[in-house]
This record gives sequence, C-alpha cells and structure tokens, in this order.
Amino acid sequence: MSLQVSIGHFSLTVPAQPLTASSFAPFGDVIENPRRNLQLPVPVPNSPILSSLPFDAVPVNQGTAIKYQNVSRPRDLYSQAPSRVPADLAIDLFVCRSRPLHPVSASASSVRDAIRDAEEEKKRRRSRERGEVMDAHTQTQTGERPTRVHDHQDQQPQHARSKDLPTFSTHDPDDITLAEEFDVSTSTSSSSSSSSSSAVGKANIPKHLVSSEYRAPSVYLPQPRKTHLFPVTILERHPYTTQTFIPLSSPRRKAAYLIIVAPTLHHSPIYAAMPTPTGRDLPGPGLPDLEKLQAFVASGDQAVTYGAGTWHAPMVVLGRPEDKVDFVVVQFANGVGREDCQEVVLQSEAPIGGGLNVEIEGDLEGEDDRRVWSKL
Repeated sequence: MSLQVSIGHFSLTVPAQPLTASSFAPFGDVIENPRRNLQLPVPVPNSPILSSLPFDAVPVNQGTAIKYQNVSRPRDLYSQAPSRVPADLAIDLFVCRSRPLHPVSASASSVRDAIRDAEEEKKRRRSRERGEVMDAHTQTQTGERPTRVHDHQDQQPQHARSKDLPTFSTHDPDDITLAEEFDVSTSTSSSSSSSSSSAVGKANIPKHLVSSEYRAPSVYLPQPRKTHLFPVTILERHPYTTQTFIPLSSPRRKAAYLIIVAPTLHHSPIYAAMPTPTGRDLPGPGLPDLEKLQAFVASGDQAVTYGAGTWHAPMVVLGRPEDKVDFVVVQFANGVGREDCQEVVLQSEAPIGGGLNVEIEGDLEGEDDRRVWSKL
C-alpha cells in the first residue's frame, strides 16, 4: 500500500553517522560481535571472562565457541491484523546493487564554517583595534591601562524557521476520500540553504565581511571532501513484524550500506488504509516525522533489525556502480499487502539540492573506500 505525500518546499539534509547499537536503539537492534577483538580463551568453559560478556554468553561447540543469546528478537503481531490471516516466518535473499548518489565536491557546511570563521576573525580584529585605540587614549589622559571590554554587538542573525503544510493523498480513492493536511516545521539544513553560495572549490563570501575599516582576513576553505547526497523519496514500514537484514557478501573487502530511519509522528492523521497494531513499545499509527530523520552507515559485519512499525528507507548499498551486497532478510508475512508493508512516497517541490537528503562522506569510487569504511 502506497501513500503519496506532498512535502512542499520542506528541505532537510541529514549527515550519516557510523552505526552503533546505542544510537540505533530507538529504531531496532544492531547485530554484531560485541567483542570483536576478543581472543577466544582455551578452554572456553573454564574462562572467567565469560561472566563479563553481554547477552548471557555461554560456551558451545565442545568448548570452542561463545554463544551470545537473543541478540535480536523477532516479533509477530499479525494476530492484531484486520484480515486475521496468520503469518509465516519468511527467510528471503535480497541481492542489492549500490544506489546512485549525487556527488558534492565541497559540502555547503564547509563553506558555512569558513564564512563563520572569517566573521569571528573580523570581530576579534575589531575588538583588538578598539581596545588598542582606547588604551592609547586612556594612557594619554591618566597613564593607566583599562581592562578591555569585548565587543558583542556583531552577532550572526538567527535564521527564521518557516512553516509548510504537506498534504496527503493515496493511490486508492476508496481508502482516503478527503485530502488531509498537518503541520511540519521546515528545517532547512546547511546543504540546502547554502547551496547558492557554494560551488566547486569556491565560496561567495558576503560583502559585509569586507569593509574599508580593516583588511579582511584571507578565507581558506577546507580541502573539498568526498561528499555525496542520497535523496530520500520513499519510506516504508512493516507494522506487524520486525525485519532483519543480514549481509552475506560483497566483491569489496569491506561492504557498507546506509540505514535511514524516522520516528513516528504522534499527532498526524490516521488512515484506515494503513492499519497498525497496538501494544507496548510500538511506534503507533502516525506518519514519519521527517524533521527527526536519522541516517547511519553500517559495515559488512553488522546486521540490523528494524522494530515493528519502524519507518525506514529501502536498502541502500554504498560503493561503485558494479558493487553489490547479498542480504538474508528475516521477517513474518501473511501475503496481505497493506498489512505486510506500507509505503510513503515523498513528493517535493524544493529546487535541485533541496528536499530530503542524506549526506555521506567518503571516497565511494576510489581505492581508499576500504580504509574509509573500515573506520566506521
């Protein structure tokens, strides 16, 4: 089941962070070796180290292995589904090619930081110059040097936050007969708001940074980072089941993939066409909260479990165009479309570079890929 969502001129760019169990906890589980650098003791059963390991670790395989128990718990909530059709546990294989990204030679945040540094230097110079003039004048009159007072008048303006009203409609007119509206604050990020002042290796420095009163300091932009943008146009959820992605293989030594998730809005229209279960620790029936979108870069030795009802983007493999990653996908399913999967298609009216994006740093096409992702 797919719901068309107009987000108007709403723009947000979210930086992708390395995936960790704690940062992903609100959305599900990260499955990984919790002690990657641990050398297995011999023999395992008699080692005192077992008591310090997480997940109720126990020795197995005739004392040659450690078993971490219940690292992620599958969940079947189909007993609450309107169709009452029972679900089976499905184990599928997804073969995923890398997704196209939009390269950015110098991120807008770098330009913004350089301009901010120049303005700070300008204020420091003015403060020093005024202090020196005041010192000289006061010394002439009294022979004493007063304490310098820093000038706090040059404050950067607060960027105004505007409001936009996304509208919601669906492919099936019988499901929703009336277009709904609800309020989403526009949170324009640096990548969208600064796009007009950034170019390949250049920055348009505002004129107010250069005055006749003093010599403006040189502005040195950081070296262009290998930065890419992934446009987020679809979010989906599986309301009655968890979904686990387990990477199997990649032609690269170190695979990487992108995890994009969003919490659920607590005050948004509820659609009969998008049924959801009720219960403890469930996100609820609302639409995704786009302002709180988060993104994570996972490595090939990490698996993830999306909690039941968690809004997330379809799988995004990172790498060269010919790269792929195979995933074993484990979830429950009953074959009823709107109960197995619900999609929100985001339709943006923002200019190029606007809308909803995830920013990923790293050399995705060069020989340094493995070193970049191995640090995450």
